[in-house]
Amino acid sequence: MIIRNVCGVLETFIELALSVGMFVEICGKEKLRGRLARTAAVVVLGVYLFVALPTNIILLQCLPNVLFVMMPLLCLSLIIMMSNVHWKSVAWSMFVSGTILLVRLPTVLICAAVYRLSYNDCVTGAFQWTYISTLCIEIILFVYCVRQKKDISRFINKMPFQKIFFFFTGFLEFVIVLYVINVDWDSGYDIHSVILMIALTIVLLLIIVCLVLVLEYHTVIRTNHILLANESRMMLYYNLLNDEINQKRKKNHDRRYEQEYLFDCLMQKQYEKGLRYLKEKCGGKHSSSNEIYTGSGMIDNLIGRIAEQCRESQVKSSFMVDMHKFPIEESEFFVLLANLLDNAVEAAGKCSDERYIALKIQERHSMFRLYIANSYAEEPIQDGKRLVSSKEDSGNHGWGLESVKDTVKKYGGIIEISYRNQKFVVEIVFTN
Repeated sequence: MIIRNVCGVLETFIELALSVGMFVEICGKEKLRGRLARTAAVVVLGVYLFVALPTNIILLQCLPNVLFVMMPLLCLSLIIMMSNVHWKSVAWSMFVSGTILLVRLPTVLICAAVYRLSYNDCVTGAFQWTYISTLCIEIILFVYCVRQKKDISRFINKMPFQKIFFFFTGFLEFVIVLYVINVDWDSGYDIHSVILMIALTIVLLLIIVCLVLVLEYHTVIRTNHILLANESRMMLYYNLLNDEINQKRKKNHDRRYEQEYLFDCLMQKQYEKGLRYLKEKCGGKHSSSNEIYTGSGMIDNLIGRIAEQCRESQVKSSFMVDMHKFPIEESEFFVLLANLLDNAVEAAGKCSDERYIALKIQERHSMFRLYIANSYAEEPIQDGKRLVSSKEDSGNHGWGLESVKDTVKKYGGIIEISYRNQKFVVEIVFTN
């Protein structure tokens, strides 16, 4: 009796920690409401514990208690605690409650098969190993979720149709448990009952397989969008650089005639005429971008182009570059920097009041730090972990930052993104 009670209490707290803790990790702690809402959620969870503790003492939770009392209480506490996740709270409560019941199911099946007992006999029987084995399964599941919580959260946030998946998977788990509970194990195995149970299990597995396939398809589409965005951006800058090169070629072509004209002015001692000509050619051509040298003409031209865009858009710009070598491949660093600067200029240009961007590149021993900050007018739209573009054609835009994340991850760097008080900051660190 003591072992059964202890196992039931431990199972209750483990299940509650998984249900609430994983949901907060998935949705993000920034969506937690204030102290009053958390207090109210704790009160609701206290009622949940009052109902769950006596129920968890038996081998398998009583289905009516779960459906009509415990699951609604869990859902209510999550809705109170978290903001803007009402439907996700309903789907998650359905999924978690069904999963908890399904985790207990193998013990019932083994007990019924070994001792040739019905469900009620398995529940009322004094088999200590059944309570201990169920507790061990939940402890293993709990430890795994705690150690892999970030990966699990990332996987779920990338999952398409996650609310529908959680709800219908939980519903199917309830159906499987309800079926097993109502099987008459005393009369032996019925082939039709076994086939039905196998069919339900196969349907559940097919749902999981379909989810994995959809996730793979979503990853391929995402990669394709990133590649297309990078190709478009590279073509844009290639065309800009090509135009600049052609302009320089024209100037170089005309320079010999300019030199001949100046030579004639000097030979004829028309110094004022030659000086006036030089002032017309050189006046007003100095820019801050000429003071930036990274060792790469492509990067210098990129920063110079961004500085020119800032002047045209009346955006204050600040560039501080101190680097001697590239932390990654030069071409990939160019795409990374172009994505960040292009997004920064575009966001700052939409501001009505203060418009600014700031770029800092620092190289210190084995650490390379890239810092970009800019003002913004519209709050970023977040879809899971991805910041979605506010443009009408958002499906083909907003992938620049995702490309940056992939590049940083590829080279083992660290990226931090923050936005508050109309200031958007991206900080990237590479270490050798």
